[in-house]
Amino acid sequence: MKSFQASILATLASAASVFAQCAQGSDTLPGTFAIFTFSATGVISGPLNLVEILTVPETSFHVLSTAPATIDWQGFTMSGGGIEAVPPAHTAAVGSLGAVSVNAADPVPTPGPFPTWANSFVAASLWCALSDADRTHTLALNGRFDLFALCESVFDAPAGTTQAVVFNASASAVLDGPGTYDGASCVPVNLLAAPQ
Repeated sequence: MKSFQASILATLASAASVFAQCAQGSDTLPGTFAIFTFSATGVISGPLNLVEILTVPETSFHVLSTAPATIDWQGFTMSGGGIEAVPPAHTAAVGSLGAVSVNAADPVPTPGPFPTWANSFVAASLWCALSDADRTHTLALNGRFDLFALCESVFDAPAGTTQAVVFNASASAVLDGPGTYDGASCVPVNLLAAPQ
């Protein structure tokens, strides 16, 4: 575990020098990986899971959370700036949409706070990774490594209330129904990709 933590610290030090860009990173990672969070206080959480937050006909939406996964995903892959969750047999893969909001009344993704995955509406060229010598990577969304937080969030069932990853969180956000988070509960984190 100490070498993993040392690797994380080295990755964070590298990420700090290029946090606003992906020019020194990669938009593709080999193999599958799990996603962990790492806070400034040295707390490692994870691996994170994708939990379903909304299902409408022919589409399901998922966010990164500390809650148990709603599907037994087999890890993540990253190619061309898109991150895809590898599905178990007889399940469709889900791809990254970036930071969006969705609701049952109008399930078309709009800009929002939650890095979200879906089996439709997939967007590419959003993610990149800065690697270190120990094969871990710091993930960036829209070129930013430094805007992730783990926040108390509420969604419709099956996710319910959970700790979810938020992008560019606002300290003044309040829990106000499904698809919201408590800004006062947010802890800044980095997202780390570790090979499986």
